[in-house]
Amino acid sequence: MPDESATTGIDNQDNETELDEGKSGREFPLWAAQQALASAEDCLDEIEASRASLAKNATSYIGWSVSLSAALIAVAGKADMEAAFRVAATGACICTLGASLCAFKAVSVKGWQTAALHPDLWIAVIDADPPLTEMDVIRDRLRSLSKAINENSRLTKSISRSIQHSGFLLASMPFVGSALVLVVKMALYLSS
Repeated sequence: MPDESATTGIDNQDNETELDEGKSGREFPLWAAQQALASAEDCLDEIEASRASLAKNATSYIGWSVSLSAALIAVAGKADMEAAFRVAATGACICTLGASLCAFKAVSVKGWQTAALHPDLWIAVIDADPPLTEMDVIRDRLRSLSKAINENSRLTKSISRSIQHSGFLLASMPFVGSALVLVVKMALYLSS
């Protein structure tokens, strides 16, 4: 039978040393809790980055929809403009104002949670009797971060829906205006 160490390059002496398996025993729960805390903070940071990105989209939609609304209001208010175009401008303006309101709703969300703890909570931790352990504090932070992650995820979905509605209204504005021109012109033609 051929020598296995010659074919694999593994020396038999290496098999005698133990592999370092990391933290174990009494050290493992604290290490695992610290890892969970870091992971939860990373997760909350990612959700915050998503919210910031969505807020940029929302402010862009607000800028576009307010500018378009102002122009459409001017068109709708012109007395010498053909009725079909004034109606179309009014309908399109309703779309842009709706888009603006949806985008504003997205940037004015309430109840956003942060990873920070209020100083009063830290004072309570410091003054606790009996004194708390590091593990006790980490457990409480994990509960708090879990609540923040769940709430911020819910809010991010709501923000995303508002921005989708805003985008839909902005995108539909030219179609609404065009359809209204056709409908009004057809109604005027049929009534004459």
